[in-house]
Amino acid sequence: MERIRQRSKLIRPLALPIIIFMCALLASNTWIDEVENVWLKGAIAALPLLAGALITWMLMRMIKKLDELEQRIILEAGAFSGFLTIFILLALSLLYHNDVPPFHLNIIALVSAVFIMVFKLYGNWKYK
Repeated sequence: MERIRQRSKLIRPLALPIIIFMCALLASNTWIDEVENVWLKGAIAALPLLAGALITWMLMRMIKKLDELEQRIILEAGAFSGFLTIFILLALSLLYHNDVPPFHLNIIALVSAVFIMVFKLYGNWKYK
């Protein structure tokens, strides 16, 4: 139970950046079609990237506060998840050129999150 309390203290600061990311994503999706200027469209499209960078920075701060084994498990899970996500994106681009209808990017993000969870569970099992 103590470990859960410690993790919740580390995860709580991520709530605000995640809310900011979701708001920026919603705002960019609704505003991008209303703007005519190309540069302004680029700036609006980059809003979620800035919020994503904030989430990444907060995650790195959180990981630094963990013990070495937990850091290793999380970083290995992120590396494997990133590799498989890039592999899926490359495979989907090849399928797209062969007239297969494209998938929505939110589905790819969900698959990436599932990969991270699976590899995190695998890492916990491996080092137990």
